[in-house]
Amino acid sequence: MAAPSPRLSRGGGMHSEAALPQATRPGFVFALVCIVALPACSWLAADGPPISASELRPDYDPAVHDPDPVKEFGVARSAPIHRGFFFHKHRYVEGPYVVERRGLAMYVNGILMGDPLEWPPFDGTVDEDPGDPPAGVSPLDPTPAGEDQRNDYWSRKGSYLWQHHSSRIAFRKMVEAYRKCDALRSVRANRRSLEITLVDKSGRRLPMHYFGCGRRRPLKRDDILARAEYRKKHYEKTLAAGRFVGRESGFASEMGHPLMLSAMDIMNSDWTADEKIKVLEKIGFLEPYDKDGRETVRRFKHSAELAEKVRRLRRRE
Repeated sequence: MAAPSPRLSRGGGMHSEAALPQATRPGFVFALVCIVALPACSWLAADGPPISASELRPDYDPAVHDPDPVKEFGVARSAPIHRGFFFHKHRYVEGPYVVERRGLAMYVNGILMGDPLEWPPFDGTVDEDPGDPPAGVSPLDPTPAGEDQRNDYWSRKGSYLWQHHSSRIAFRKMVEAYRKCDALRSVRANRRSLEITLVDKSGRRLPMHYFGCGRRRPLKRDDILARAEYRKKHYEKTLAAGRFVGRESGFASEMGHPLMLSAMDIMNSDWTADEKIKVLEKIGFLEPYDKDGRETVRRFKHSAELAEKVRRLRRRE
């Protein structure tokens, strides 16, 4: 069987977890990727001078900032929005819509819209080398319940190496650390492609492909709040523009479509689900591969509020 394609792991790097049992964590087998708790990171291999630990620290200070995001960042709500179409878990949510930021979490009509930004920000700075692997600690084992995966030995080792060495030296030293692990049977490394394959004594196999993380600093408090506010205004503008916003409902999230009102009319009609799906596919509102979208059509219940909204918006066209 061909080896599975690697995919992006939490915290950086890439790995494949197809060879591991479901109970096994997919790393963190983090190794060479810098963990600085960023919502985005530039995945570019980069050699260069070490970055000082002080430059990586966030500005969170428990003596100054409240660890409760709501107390620290407050609450902000939009005015009621009478346009747009919001679907959640295959069900249409009737308007008007209120977009609310509670701390760093975003809600539309009380429904949480994805994971909030982390607060306080995780400090991935590692000032001292964690040393050799502790006995019996395998990078293929799951993280114990209640522990932060970003703070285990392998994550801290990788963070330290990336923060204090160039990418090539960090890669070499991480391979050396794996080879000192008594829980592993073999470690194969390719320095040109930055690929490592770990095999433990039970035969579990984990191929990994590492990329350097652009050494960006953690977001500061005001930057985190600005990103949360951006998300809030984004949802406000999307709904106010009469577009579709979906949460676990298929279709294209935050979609604008020239036949949006026609699509809503079709959804709200007394046609059968199969008839609706056929027409929605024909006008390009529903993609053939969109299983969640089909499920949303099948579960749809007639809404008088939606019918009135569509009529009102048509009068404004």
